Amino acid sequence: MPRTARALALLLSLCFALSAQAAQVKVNWTGDAELDKAFLLNNQGKYAEAFAMFSDLYKKDVPMAGAMVGRYYEDGRSVPEDKSKARALYKEALDKGEAFGSYHYYRLKQPFYLAHEEGNKALAAALEKDAEKGNAPIQAVLSNVYVKLDQPQRARYWLQKAADAGYAPSIYGLARSLRQRSPNEAREMMQRPPTSGTRPQSPR
Repeated sequence: MPRTARALALLLSLCFALSAQAAQVKVNWTGDAELDKAFLLNNQGKYAEAFAMFSDLYKKDVPMAGAMVGRYYEDGRSVPEDKSKARALYKEALDKGEAFGSYHYYRLKQPFYLAHEEGNKALAAALEKDAEKGNAPIQAVLSNVYVKLDQPQRARYWLQKAADAGYAPSIYGLARSLRQRSPNEAREMMQRPPTSGTRPQSPR
């Protein structure tokens, strides 16, 4: 079997394994049970249900939910694509001091901000406050920021933290990084219970 086909087959098997795990586990990614459920639906590909939940939570003044509604409008997922509306929702989250929305505001509205070290340092400082509290979606975003800052140990630390919490995008990220050089390790990582796994030591 060609290498590309083998890699695709591995990723498909990992996706099925993760879906089975996600159906059996109660997640705690944000500290808000309803927001956690919306993120779980999103990660399971149930976009219409997730969008409805994020929208309801946004109406209840949950800033992170508003930022996720923005993501749906930015990507045109379950709703017509509307980047202007996405920017407005990200800006609203930014104005409320919500770090997740702030990251996406700068990523979409002012990409040059993320192209400079000082911009990334400022975002990392804001994101770390919520990442330290165990917010898995923010830990995943923070990992991306540290990649841009060329700090791979810190990037891996936060990616691993989010993956250990069972946060699917981070699990996929780790699996992608492992699948070429160590497919067996990637498969084992995906098949272990989402709340288990090696907890990395803080690089600080």
